[in-house]
Amino acid sequence: PTDGVPNNQLYMAAAVALGQMGPESTKTLITWIGHKNLRKDVALQHRLLLSLGRTRDSDGLDTLIYNLENKEATLVSGSAEAGFTRWSSLRPRRWSAP
Repeated sequence: PTDGVPNNQLYMAAAVALGQMGPESTKTLITWIGHKNLRKDVALQHRLLLSLGRTRDSDGLDTLIYNLENKEATLVSGSAEAGFTRWSSLRPRRWSAP
C-alpha cells in the first residue's frame, strides 16, 4: 500500500467479473465478503456486495440481509443497492382497476 491506500485493482476487477458470471460465482463472492484479509477494504467489500446482487442468486440473500446491519454505511448502502438489483428484475404485478 502506498500512502495507506491498498492496491485492490485486481480484486475489484475480479469482483466485477464474478458478478457477471451469475449464480456460479455466489459461493466465491460470499466467501470474499467479510473475509479477514479483505474486511478492512470498504470499497472492495462494497463492490463485492454489488456483484453478489448482480448474480440474482437467492443463496446470497442472507449475506445481503446480514450486511444491512453493518456499522459501515457504505456496506449498508451496498447491500441495499444489491438487494434492489436482485429484486428489480422481477416484473411488477399489473393492478386492475376495481
